[in-house]
Amino acid sequence: MTLQRPTAQVTVDGQALSLPEGAIAGMRVELGFGPAHDRAVLALWAGSVLADVAPGTPVAIALGFGDDRTDVFSGAVEAVDAVPGGVVVEALAATAELSYARVAQAYLQQTVADIVRDLVSQGGGSEGDIDAPSTLYAYHVDERRPVWTHLVELARLASCDLSSDASGAVCFRAPRTGPVDRELRHGAELLTWRIGARRRLPDPVPVVPHGAASEAGASGWHLLLRTPDGNSPSGPSVVHAAVRDRDLAQALDDGRRAARDRAAAGGELVITGDPSLRPGSLVSVTDLPTGDPDDQRVLAVAHVVDATRGFVTLLRTEAAA
Repeated sequence: MTLQRPTAQVTVDGQALSLPEGAIAGMRVELGFGPAHDRAVLALWAGSVLADVAPGTPVAIALGFGDDRTDVFSGAVEAVDAVPGGVVVEALAATAELSYARVAQAYLQQTVADIVRDLVSQGGGSEGDIDAPSTLYAYHVDERRPVWTHLVELARLASCDLSSDASGAVCFRAPRTGPVDRELRHGAELLTWRIGARRRLPDPVPVVPHGAASEAGASGWHLLLRTPDGNSPSGPSVVHAAVRDRDLAQALDDGRRAARDRAAAGGELVITGDPSLRPGSLVSVTDLPTGDPDDQRVLAVAHVVDATRGFVTLLRTEAAA
């Protein structure tokens, strides 16, 4: 195995700098699912050319080894703080702009994906991988909450992951299934781990429609059901204003149960730096002395570059779908 030197390139307001050129002592890039935005924290030595950077300045980060670097973050400076011996710069992904934008809009007979695309466009964001085919009869957005909050609610409603890609574009899609993206081997990529089973949560409260769109046809959506769950008397249930028929209610219920099942296993992994891994990636952990766990789905990623550890990637995982 050839040992490679970790490298990073930080582009601030169009100026590309290596770690030595920017007098960057270390950095941490945190990637995850909404409601939080991706975040990058740069620790600068005193006298760094970046010490006078202003909030709002564009920032992009690429990480890798040798001459092979991969873009991992794009956003803008959020805060610049003086600390003993230097400066700390915090940046948020470009999706953070959607936490400041507010719109008012009514949507009729549109897919969740179409609603998301329109909200992102009106909020001044950019579209990444957006795929949510469920149709909502009516969905209303008001200016009391920012666009990002509405996207978080839609992600819960459609059982989708809300995140951003390396360019800061909004990604909105169902949890991935299929082959793993990366094998993490004990004694090779895997440095340390804590992974295993979790206490299984009880069944979630079932989701039921509020209207009779299934029983009386689409035109009868406004007819309220006396017993939405079909039982008499009705038991505990979740009634969402946007859910008018049993198909959509069942899809939401299935998504909640799938999330419960995925949470029954998981843990934390530390691996050699891998800029290709992002939230939603699928990985396998192999050759453990105690036996190999099932495939894992990445919930959060933290890329850390410093003088102590070099370049390592921290993963928080759950069971794959």
